[in-house]
Amino acid sequence: MNGKQKTITLLILFAGATLLFFYLSSLYLKSQQAAFEIEVQEHGKLLAEPLWNYDSLTINSFVSIVSLREDYGQVRIFGENELLYDEKSKIEKHRIHQALTFLHLINEKNITSEIKRDENVIGKIEVLWRDRSAINVFIASIFYILVLLLITLYFRIIKINSSLKSNLIELNTAVAEIKEKKDFIEQVYNVVPEGLFVLDGVEVSVANKAFIDMISHWSQRLKIAPQEVQDILIQRLVEEINQADSGEYSVSFERESINLQYALSYLHHEENDQSKVICLEDISEMTALQNRLNQAEKLEAVGRLAAGIAHEINTPAQYVLSNMEFFSESTDDLWVLLNKLYEMSQQDKKPTADELFTFLDQQFDEVDWEFIAEEIPEGIDQSIEGLTRIKSIVDAMKTFAHPSGTTLEPQDINHAVQTTVTVTSNEWKHVAAVEFDLDDNLPHVPCLLDQLNQVMLNMIINAVHAIEDRTALGEDGYKGTITIKTSASETSAHIAIGDNGNGMSEEVKNRVFEPFYTTKEVGKGSGQGLSIAYDIIEKQHHGNIQVNSETGVGTTFTITLPLQTSRHETT
Repeated sequence: MNGKQKTITLLILFAGATLLFFYLSSLYLKSQQAAFEIEVQEHGKLLAEPLWNYDSLTINSFVSIVSLREDYGQVRIFGENELLYDEKSKIEKHRIHQALTFLHLINEKNITSEIKRDENVIGKIEVLWRDRSAINVFIASIFYILVLLLITLYFRIIKINSSLKSNLIELNTAVAEIKEKKDFIEQVYNVVPEGLFVLDGVEVSVANKAFIDMISHWSQRLKIAPQEVQDILIQRLVEEINQADSGEYSVSFERESINLQYALSYLHHEENDQSKVICLEDISEMTALQNRLNQAEKLEAVGRLAAGIAHEINTPAQYVLSNMEFFSESTDDLWVLLNKLYEMSQQDKKPTADELFTFLDQQFDEVDWEFIAEEIPEGIDQSIEGLTRIKSIVDAMKTFAHPSGTTLEPQDINHAVQTTVTVTSNEWKHVAAVEFDLDDNLPHVPCLLDQLNQVMLNMIINAVHAIEDRTALGEDGYKGTITIKTSASETSAHIAIGDNGNGMSEEVKNRVFEPFYTTKEVGKGSGQGLSIAYDIIEKQHHGNIQVNSETGVGTTFTITLPLQTSRHETT
């Protein structure tokens, strides 16, 4: 039974009890009136003899005594012919009495009884009955209602008390469960290896053991007070979270740098709420390992290119050397001629002009002057061309391998593309042609140039391998094409490196950036090149790489780099 049904049942019981009470009260009032009427009749019998004998003293005494009763308002004795024989009245002047009469809580009623002697009517007695039982009924009703209310209140109190006991038990159970969950959460909170803490504005209000240990570790390592280390890390973190809810950042100290990765969640999901739960992970060792891996990949790439670069340098060096040998031989002959001319100039007897011209004609024939005069300028031009080629290769290698530091600096991307193509020329020149579509108005792009060069090198090498794979499938004599295009949008620069090689399946395309994933034969690739390229572009440059590929058609990698960056330090 619900609360509404209980209330209805209680109201029905209350109404029934009330009706029963008033019914019994009305029966009581009727019985009182009947008793009073009998009493008045008895008075008539007592007055028969005194009235017959005109005993006025007895009648007056009787009336005086009877009228003293509270419920007798007026007593009148009538003789024969309605002659008033005696009368006694009580006039109530009290306002309470008047109010009760007005409210019918005191009812007045004339009760008349005949006075008979020997069955003959000799007079009558008339009494004004002031019935005060209504007051009693009213008081009793009030008392009854109060009793019912008290009983109801009592049971209500019992019910509330029972409910409170039940709620107290539930509350104690809930408190115990909350404490248990709190203890469990605290255990999990402190077991998590990453630093977890609550950030209120710029203040750390709660922190787990891992965060405290992290601060202590760097405090000892940097020889700086823990609070100072924490303040510096939090200050930089606040700058970062104003830009993104997750990411990586670096803090440089005098001795070394700390690399951190963070993610946050708002406690109450309110925009103006300053409280946030922060997960902070020290990725300094992982970053150092990644940098070493990148350097190893770069050295591997340089090593892979070393033979080709040596060949590229050796070819122009060979004909420079041949020309220098020719110059040396020709110089010896010319030196002999000049020595002879010098000796002639030192003689006392100077040769005549005819003798001198005859001598010169003879010597020019001996050294084959016409051949030397024709070949030396051509040899010099070839040597200059060869040395220029060597210099361009060396400059490209220096640019390619030169470390960029940790700051994103504006760079000429078109020049970087041409440098990387030059460095890799021995890889592609036998299997493909390189076509350029470079935007001459491309603005300088903030980047780490050596890292970007490494990314483009990996993609060019992949393009070469894709074209070689297509040739290996039976397309003998197939000459591929590698296209490199640069362009810019309002906020980004784009580098697209495409090939018309064998292409990728959907499965390979979905996994192409996974570490150590490769479809190449052993010794031709480690599966790290594109994974590292993805990390360099996504994490260090805050850009992205997209790949479009179709089996049998070719593949295009598109690198997108922001033209502006608010983060000046990479992680």
